Amino acid sequence: MELIRGQNISLDSKQPLRIDIGWRSLTADLGLEAYGLAVDENKQLTTPGHFLWGDNAVITDLITRHTQGKLFELTLPVLATPYERFYIVLALPVNSRYNFSQVSNIQVRVNSGQAARINIPSCSPETKSLTLLEVYRHKGQWKLRFIGFESPSDLSAVAEQYQFSLPQPLQADDGISLAEGAELAPGENLSLSEHFSHCKHLLWQARSVPGLDDIELNVVAVNVESQVKNIKDFLYTANPVLRGDGVILTKAKGEIHLEQIPNDIAKLELLVTRSPETKRFSSVDYVETRLVSAVTGQPVCKFIFETAAKNYNSAILFEIYRHQGEWRVRGMGQGYAEGIKKIGEKYGFAAPKQRSTASVAQQPTSNRSTTPSTQTPIPTTVVDNTPTPLPKHPYLGYGVASMGGLISLLGYTSIPMLLLGSGMIAGGAAFSWKTHTKTKAAQQEHNERIILNMIKERNYRVTAFELASSHTMTIEEVTVILQYLCAKGAGQVEIDEHGKEIYVFDKMRSDHNASNETHNW
Repeated sequence: MELIRGQNISLDSKQPLRIDIGWRSLTADLGLEAYGLAVDENKQLTTPGHFLWGDNAVITDLITRHTQGKLFELTLPVLATPYERFYIVLALPVNSRYNFSQVSNIQVRVNSGQAARINIPSCSPETKSLTLLEVYRHKGQWKLRFIGFESPSDLSAVAEQYQFSLPQPLQADDGISLAEGAELAPGENLSLSEHFSHCKHLLWQARSVPGLDDIELNVVAVNVESQVKNIKDFLYTANPVLRGDGVILTKAKGEIHLEQIPNDIAKLELLVTRSPETKRFSSVDYVETRLVSAVTGQPVCKFIFETAAKNYNSAILFEIYRHQGEWRVRGMGQGYAEGIKKIGEKYGFAAPKQRSTASVAQQPTSNRSTTPSTQTPIPTTVVDNTPTPLPKHPYLGYGVASMGGLISLLGYTSIPMLLLGSGMIAGGAAFSWKTHTKTKAAQQEHNERIILNMIKERNYRVTAFELASSHTMTIEEVTVILQYLCAKGAGQVEIDEHGKEIYVFDKMRSDHNASNETHNW
């Protein structure tokens, strides 16, 4: 659930509360930090230890503020606590020369986004402190409310409001950045030149969930009139390198050197296409794409394009463009049913005929280094298309039932004929139901075998997301099977340090035991 300002949700006091916070700092020495304030029923901070910052990060057994203020962990006891409300405030240092115009894409994830999400693309430029949210008790029930109050006053005014003195000296933590990069909405843009000095050399990746192996990356480089003047400016499998090596495509990723983009190129349209053009993205839930710094390996931004039930063969995901002497990126999410042909008409070039992407894409001739050692690539996935064995004659029951209905209709004046028709309808319906049940069971057994094989290949530690990314099953279908296996005693669910659910199947590590137990699942 994504919260809006003023909205609150009820919390489960039996479960720990994890609040992850991230933002983009556009200036290296901004000094923005997340602070915690535990106040009483009068909204006063009565104990200095209830102000959480770098040197005072814990209220024993209740609240922990982790390094850099990106994570707060709370327990929500049923009994009385030494505070009634807990606020999280983002604030600039006292007398800072900066304001929130140097901050963008503030994001909050409560329990890894499963409980709630908060997204603030930007604040008013004069803002110097932001009261982000509060966790409070109401009639014995713990709740969380998104406040989002922007103030032109700095941290000293926050201290005055809650009647406490700031510790001296108050040292800011190191800079904060989102672990996954900024998540862009359709039409939302982000400055690459202003925000990140390391973003002159980028890696572009895209994947579908569930995973497909026939997705091709394409780039359309256009001039200020949004037209392609040189057919070489459309990049695909047979033409993977832009003039001047500004963009280099392979099957798995694209490499972008902003300083080497020709001066006559004003925009780069980054798109994905299924080959051949008869295929559609409607068979997957969504396509995720991201830009990563090739220098530091740090994610810059990502965009998720929902494709379920969409009749698209191609889709523009990102647009990288020049604006007043800088480079910017915009989330797009614009799909085309007619694929590259329609995109060619829009940008003024004759699209080449699509070919299957099963063959390996032509490798660029550039000897430039590509992937940094710190980069974690989006894994290449292969879809298991092994047909599911189905029971024979699945439509025989429908035919018998239909024939019985016809006999009953034609012989409605004859009791024997009515009895015969009714019997055929009942028998056909029973046969159809039995066939349907067998078909469903066969499909389930087939999927379970696939999941078991993938568990083995991944060293018996998996997430539902990564398995769904490697198959046509949805995340929900994979989760049901994983939970079923755990319920049978084959594994258990653990939570890692990032709050993700990890399914651990250590009991299957022995090949002999795994072989014996698999027949029972």
